[in-house]
Amino acid sequence: MHCFFRGAFSIVVEASRKSNNQTVAIKIVDKKNTTPKQMYDELVVMNDLQHENIVQFVEVFNRSTGYYVILERIYGGELFDRIIALSSYTESEAARVMTQSLMAIKHIHLLGYVHRDLKPENLLLSSNDEHGNIKLADFGFATKVRDKGLRSVVGTPPYMAPELVILRSGDKKLAGYGKEVDLWSIGIILYILLSGIHPFQIDDEEEMLNNIETGRWEWLGDQWDLVSDGAKDLIKGLVEPDPRNRLNVEQALTHPWIAGSSGRNENLTGAQDKIRKFQARKKLKGAIYSVMATNRLRRSLLALKNGEIGADNDATGDENKDEE
Repeated sequence: MHCFFRGAFSIVVEASRKSNNQTVAIKIVDKKNTTPKQMYDELVVMNDLQHENIVQFVEVFNRSTGYYVILERIYGGELFDRIIALSSYTESEAARVMTQSLMAIKHIHLLGYVHRDLKPENLLLSSNDEHGNIKLADFGFATKVRDKGLRSVVGTPPYMAPELVILRSGDKKLAGYGKEVDLWSIGIILYILLSGIHPFQIDDEEEMLNNIETGRWEWLGDQWDLVSDGAKDLIKGLVEPDPRNRLNVEQALTHPWIAGSSGRNENLTGAQDKIRKFQARKKLKGAIYSVMATNRLRRSLLALKNGEIGADNDATGDENKDEE
């Protein structure tokens, strides 16, 4: 058994199914921070989403020690870690990453869902191959889009769209938000992919959110002279403050830069270096949060190791029903 991820509220371990020796990932979710309804809603979404660029859900077990979510095993790690390791990183690689990410988003949106938490750490690689496929993960905030719009303020602050941030102040004038928030987030990710810098992220979170709310941003850093006009045009279309004018997923997928007709082949070494620093800062913060969660989840790992929970146990019965 190998633990390869620790988060604030969950850990992910590798295991083998007894029936066929299939290697799977088991996400162990701490019940103290997740309600039965939240877990049920996330699993309903994951069960609906069947796409090559989305991490596949297998089954779930509800135990006293936590929710054990069985998932497709992904071997390639986080996208940004792979970008750092590439011997040559150009716009064509960034365009390939964006194409596959947008295909996953298109599938989600066609089924009436919005992800609401698109960020670099939720973009994984299927394998250790240099050009492994993108796999979108983590659907804890995903939900169906309602006609009247969504109003819950959820997600990761640096990647929240302006219309979502506006709601944090209780503004009743805004009708709500929809699928457009995912396109803003993927635009921020593309900005980082090509520059290694986040256009909004600063230490003062409230000031950062105020800046996002106003929607004002600039081309930060010294890498943009190496980036094509086509890539910049796509970013401007995605990181558009007004959701009515923001590109939708179909428009993004048919953009000339995505189609490969307007990119450059310069090696973006400077962006790689900045992404390395970006990842280091993020992982330091993540390590602090994971230490806080380790003690809570240690008993879950012990139960799994001792065979008290098996990936082939019967998933039916009272123990697997939602708790009151």
